[in-house]
Amino acid sequence: MSGPTERLAAWLVETSFDDLPKPTVLAVRRAALDTLGCVLAGAAVPECERLAGALAPLGSAATSTVVGRRQRLAAPWAAMVNATAGRALDMDDLYEPGQVHASVAVFPVGLAVAEALERPITGRELVAATATAVELLARLSIAPEQDSNVTGLSHTYHCGVFAAAAATARLLG
Repeated sequence: MSGPTERLAAWLVETSFDDLPKPTVLAVRRAALDTLGCVLAGAAVPECERLAGALAPLGSAATSTVVGRRQRLAAPWAAMVNATAGRALDMDDLYEPGQVHASVAVFPVGLAVAEALERPITGRELVAATATAVELLARLSIAPEQDSNVTGLSHTYHCGVFAAAAATARLLG
């Protein structure tokens, strides 16, 4: 008999684009556009510019786009800069029950990984990876007994890392 972790992992891996309800697909597409807009707006924030500059000499092949700049970085660094830019102006979406900025924790990672892979990633694959990872993040963010406003710990960051890893693992195959 499989436990909850195994069932969750199977759901994350086995849920296909065709399994997603149409409203979910539309919501993910809207959230991706919203997140991209937030990243673009935040790209000019001086701290984001400094971060992109500091990370440029690090890492391996510059495979992934830094939104709003004529720059590519290794996938982990591009994801970091884009996620930072997406949060910089605090305009990104919020899942209120978990007090988590879900899309910015997942979409920049999915975009960077998709660009870095040697095989093409379809929009359907990216939507499915993003939808399942955001669902994971939403569920993780409501699990703690104390609200993030009480603990001072941001669910976006301490839960978002698991969602980002789930999206990455799914895209890596």
